[in-house]
Amino acid sequence: MNNGMGYDISIESVGGPHPLSVREVLQVSFGFRRQTPFERSFITNANLNYGAILSSIVAVLECYMLQNSARMSSNPQVVEKMGMSWIAQHSAAYAIQMLSALFLIACTLAVRNCRKRPCNELLSRAAIIQFIVICIAFGIYISLGDIARSNGMYAFLTQMVSIVCIFVVKPFIFIPILFGTFSFMLHAANEAGALTHGSTVNLQILCLTLMTSCCIKHYKYVRGAQTRERLARYSYHDELTGLHNTRALQQDHARWVGKRIAFAIIDIDNFKHYNDAFGHLMGDRILSLLASGMSINLDEHTRIYRMGGDEFALVSSSLGKEGLRAYIEHGRASFQTRASQNGLEAQGHPLGFSIGIAEDLVSSTEDVQRLMREADRAMYEEKRKRHARRDSVEVELGG
Repeated sequence: MNNGMGYDISIESVGGPHPLSVREVLQVSFGFRRQTPFERSFITNANLNYGAILSSIVAVLECYMLQNSARMSSNPQVVEKMGMSWIAQHSAAYAIQMLSALFLIACTLAVRNCRKRPCNELLSRAAIIQFIVICIAFGIYISLGDIARSNGMYAFLTQMVSIVCIFVVKPFIFIPILFGTFSFMLHAANEAGALTHGSTVNLQILCLTLMTSCCIKHYKYVRGAQTRERLARYSYHDELTGLHNTRALQQDHARWVGKRIAFAIIDIDNFKHYNDAFGHLMGDRILSLLASGMSINLDEHTRIYRMGGDEFALVSSSLGKEGLRAYIEHGRASFQTRASQNGLEAQGHPLGFSIGIAEDLVSSTEDVQRLMREADRAMYEEKRKRHARRDSVEVELGG
C-alpha cells in the first residue's frame, strides 16, 4: 500500500532488509548490484574512518623506516653491501607510502569539516583509491627486492591482507587485482627459486581466502547499510501511513526559523466510534486514507506529519493561513468521498475531521511550539462547534 508520497506504508516494510534470492545474494556479494546513495555513503565513511586508522599506523612505520634508511646511508659498510641506489630507491618508496597515508588522514579531517556532500564523496573516494593503489604497488616493489635476496614476499602479503581486512571494495573489481598480483608474485618467486611446492599451495589458498573474505565483507556491509537506511527512514516516518512523525517535526523546527508559517492541526471526529464499529484494521485504513488524501500535490514548502493516534499536522511556509485551509478543505472532500465509497460511516455520520490553524512569523523554535498550541486550541474549538451543530440537528430531527 502506498500513501501517494512514494512511501511504502505496509507495516511489514518497517523491518530489516527483505530476504534475498540466491541470485541476489551473489549480486550483492560480488558488487554487481547498484548501490543506493545511502549505501555508497555508508561504505565510503567506513572506508575513510578505518582507513585513517591504518594510515596513521603506516605513517608512523614509514617514518621509522625513513630514519632507518638515513642511518644506513651514513654507514659505509651498509652502503658498500646494499648499494646507495638500493637505499635511495627504498627511501623513495617509504616516502611515497608515508605521503599517501598522510593524504588519506588529511582528507578524512577535511571531509569532516566540509558540508558539501558531492565534494565529500569525491574527495573521500580519491583518497581511499590512491592509498590502496600505492599500498599494492609498494608491496610488490619491496617484495620483488626481497625475493631477489631470498627474504620472501612478506611486504606484499602484509599489504594485501591489510587492504582486505580494512577496506570494503567491490569484489568484481578487487578480485581480478588480487588474482593478477598474486599470480605475478608467485611467478616471480618461482623464477627466483624462492618457493617450495607447499609454500605455493599455501599462498594460493591465502589468495582464495582473501577473495572470499572480500565478498563476505562487501555483502555484510551492504546489508548492514540497508538495515541502517530503513531504521533511519522509519525513525522519522510513521510506520502505518509513511508520513513524517513527531520526531521529524521536532527536527524540522529549525528550518522554519525566520519564515512566516501556517501551522494546522487535524483531528478525525469520533474516531473511536469507527474503531468500535469496524475494528482496528479498518481504523488503520481510515488513517491511511486521510494521509494519502492530504499528501496529494504537496509543494516542497509544505509538510504533513502524523502526530499520533488520529491527529495530524500540516506546516507550510508558502500557502499562508487561508491557502493552507483551502488545501485542507480540498483534502477533506477527497477524504470523505473515498471514505463513503468504502462504506465508512458510523452511527449514520460520514467521516470528517476538525481543523485548527495558526499563522505567524517564526523567530525561534519556541514560536513553532506556540503556533502548535494555538492551532490545537483552534482545532478543539472547531470540534466543539461541529459536535454542537450535529447534536442540534439530531434534536430537531428527533422532535
